[in-house]
Amino acid sequence: MWSDYLSLCGSNRMKKKREKVGKKLSSVLFADSTQLLSSWL
Repeated sequence: MWSDYLSLCGSNRMKKKREKVGKKLSSVLFADSTQLLSSWL
């Protein structure tokens, strides 16, 4: 019972962390791609 609850909390926390990292990564990638595009044009 407790282990299930703890794993649930842990996965939720990791999910939020992963979302944060994903957002940061996507914004960085987006910035890089726009810079690349502008340099190509």
